[in-house]
Amino acid sequence: DAGNAMIRCNLANALMGNRDLDAAIDSYREALRIDPDLAPAHCNLGVALRDKSDFGAALQACRETVRIDPNFAPGHASLGLALHRIGDLDGAVQACEQAVRIDPRYALGHHSLGFVLFVKGDVDAAIDALRASLRLDPDNAPAHYDLGLALFGKGDLDGAIAACRSAVGLDPNHVRAFMVLGNALRKAGDLDAALAAYREALRIDPSDARVHANLGIALGAKGDFDGSVEALRRAAQLDPGLRGIGFALAHAERFAELHARLPGVLAGRDTPTTAAEWLT
Repeated sequence: DAGNAMIRCNLANALMGNRDLDAAIDSYREALRIDPDLAPAHCNLGVALRDKSDFGAALQACRETVRIDPNFAPGHASLGLALHRIGDLDGAVQACEQAVRIDPRYALGHHSLGFVLFVKGDVDAAIDALRASLRLDPDNAPAHYDLGLALFGKGDLDGAIAACRSAVGLDPNHVRAFMVLGNALRKAGDLDAALAAYREALRIDPSDARVHANLGIALGAKGDFDGSVEALRRAAQLDPGLRGIGFALAHAERFAELHARLPGVLAGRDTPTTAAEWLT
């Protein structure tokens, strides 16, 4: 009956919270065998399938959600994120806009809208949506991070630093927030604080190639050419296909070689501080 279906759905939600995606998917599907019209189960099944990278099945589940209940705002937001994963950014924006039209106080709807707008390249609108989300839910660390990333993309370094610091204050294990914080601090000229942010990110996840790459660029800007080469080589080992890593490593190796042969010759000269700027 409907009560048993909701019990199964709530169990699946708990399994999702523990990141046991396979068990959660099984439990959502069991709920839907009991009650095929349970919109929250379809919606959350779509989220779980998206997290498993089964984007076609996720999209199908989200479409079924809004077919069953066209006024269920989370269903439209989840549909928008599913459409984003298959590259339909126009459809993603439309679905997320529908979510916040249905429920203007749905913080996650505004967050989802801001995220897909940023991916689509509409940075100003993304910032507006993310700020709307945070007015409704100021404790959402991922929304602070996404706002920081959007502000960084717009060149608002002070805003990006503040947003990323809010993100890591709420979630001290948010690796990418520490990385973008480091990038913003580096561009603002605060290399010591940038290095501290990168190192904190690597304390949490030593296997993140992008953080190693950005650490290498910051070390080069600081004049630690050997450290720069070491960090960039580690990035290349972890992800040989990382865009721009060969160019950045070649720069660092040339500067390290020149510094070894002619100590002091680089004093006061520009170093390749922007060589991996795109590694955000």
